[in-house]
Amino acid sequence: MSAAAARGLVVGWIAKTDDRLPSRRIFTMFNLESPVIGAYMKYLFTVPDLSCEHGRMKVDKALSTFGKAKAWAIDLDAKTIAIDSGADRAALAALLKGAGYPPDGR
Repeated sequence: MSAAAARGLVVGWIAKTDDRLPSRRIFTMFNLESPVIGAYMKYLFTVPDLSCEHGRMKVDKALSTFGKAKAWAIDLDAKTIAIDSGADRAALAALLKGAGYPPDGR
């Protein structure tokens, strides 16, 4: 058991590439219960109703006006949306629901 787990902390890792050393990744540990300000998490949503370009455009517009999403990828075939965001999962799910594409409850 790690020292963090022994203290009851939930920890995660952020990986970023050092521009000076492109082949090297730097890993930073943070406490998920009080995340680092400005940290982005990657969320994956399954959206059963997402099937066409019109849906992609609506989700793109919602995410771009949201302001807290750094990047996103929409896969129409898999009906998934991957979002890098500083917002929490519930806020992103509410945003998708408001755009007319509620994510699956998992």
